[in-house]
Amino acid sequence: MATDAPLPSWVVLNSTVRIAPGAVENEPEWAIKCSHRQAYPYAWRGVKEASASMARDVTLLARLVEPPDLSSLYIRLPADELRRPRFPMPDSGNGDDDEIRDGDVSLSEGPLLRASVRAADEKLVILTSTLPDCDRASFYLIYNATKTSLSMIPLLPSYCSPSFTMRPLPMRRRSGGDGGDGDYSLAIMARTSVLDEQTRDPIDRDVLCLWPPPASAKPLPLSGRRGIEPWRVKQPHFPSQTPGSFVADTAFWADLAHGVLYCNCDDVLAGGYDVQFHYLGLPMECRLDDVDSCTGRGNPAEHRTMSYVGDSIKFVSIGDGLHPELKVWALLPATMEWKKLHELSMATLWGLEGFKNAGLPENLPIHPILSTQQDGVLYLVLPAEEKVEEDIVVAVEEEDVAVTEQRYLFGLDVCNKRTLSSRHLPDSGYLLGFDMFRCLDERCLCPHAAPSTDENGARPIPATRKRKLPSSPSPP
Repeated sequence: MATDAPLPSWVVLNSTVRIAPGAVENEPEWAIKCSHRQAYPYAWRGVKEASASMARDVTLLARLVEPPDLSSLYIRLPADELRRPRFPMPDSGNGDDDEIRDGDVSLSEGPLLRASVRAADEKLVILTSTLPDCDRASFYLIYNATKTSLSMIPLLPSYCSPSFTMRPLPMRRRSGGDGGDGDYSLAIMARTSVLDEQTRDPIDRDVLCLWPPPASAKPLPLSGRRGIEPWRVKQPHFPSQTPGSFVADTAFWADLAHGVLYCNCDDVLAGGYDVQFHYLGLPMECRLDDVDSCTGRGNPAEHRTMSYVGDSIKFVSIGDGLHPELKVWALLPATMEWKKLHELSMATLWGLEGFKNAGLPENLPIHPILSTQQDGVLYLVLPAEEKVEEDIVVAVEEEDVAVTEQRYLFGLDVCNKRTLSSRHLPDSGYLLGFDMFRCLDERCLCPHAAPSTDENGARPIPATRKRKLPSSPSPP
């Protein structure tokens, strides 16, 4: 069905990437243009062939709709790719060719491919994905909208595992503006065991892993393991006030219970091997330094978020307790201090006319998502019922695991204290905000998805929908 409605500039994206053997029927779809592809495969024979084939044949599709409806990304592969015999991944992580033999295959039915969105910003969309014939997540798929290119690189091996988060942090030189030349590095903080150069004893060390690596990055320090190519590393130096239990789980290396670790992007991309980090704690009333050992840390990300909005970093905290409140803070770059912008009690939220008229349940909202297009607007997930076990609210611990309980998504204008539209949520993975102008642009989207065979290898399904591309926002 043709329509002249423009695409939204900001959407709520389901992190679970759907697998589409053929065209996506009955949904407004866009093919994401890809003019250049490259793959950095593992050394194992079967996996090398499968990864090269996937990088060559994969098509990315997007379904982009106005919130509170959910937008989605799709991966489309030819039917024969999804029917490949499966190769198990070796556990050793040492990359020996003889770990996988041509006869070690599994013919179990159904595609094994799983993918999810990890990060989206600065003209980059980053997914993690398995291969159709492997039984473990093994690759990052990086789409570069500036160059309309797709890169496929291995996850870090088990002997150099991410210590904060698997979400890569896109880094660009500030002198490069918005990164119009397409040059960037993905950064992941990791922990590895290396040999002390003097005693030759193994010691644990933090490393900053980078891809594509700047010239000043080095191979993984001397160890008894193989390298981590195509990744290379730099040596981070953390300030003394960094909490020992620091666990970053957002793109800013932010621990939503404690504070933020940050560094200068130019130091990483153009400086030397050693990178100095700085630490800033959360507002005092939001720090969760003392946690009941019986309950553990819980999952702060369920009730908190942090994101760039305009020229500042915004932090949202939904507190529990006797008088739960939603608070929005801004980190001012000039002073590096937190300023409280908004405060809203749950009693006030539940009493809003729009909230009552929508028939939403009076429960504590979770998973706040900040809009980068509308100041003071955020979207929240509202469970129909709170799960309680021994008087403790049970948190969702894995953001990649689909949640099947009944939930709602609603918009909230916290500045004007009014609710926006709402909808019942289908089963979905973790939700994230997706800014069209920061992640993609009109050059990347084709209004007609390329024809493809359906899941049985039958005739192509033509794309017949026409929609206007979004116009870029006017400069201030």
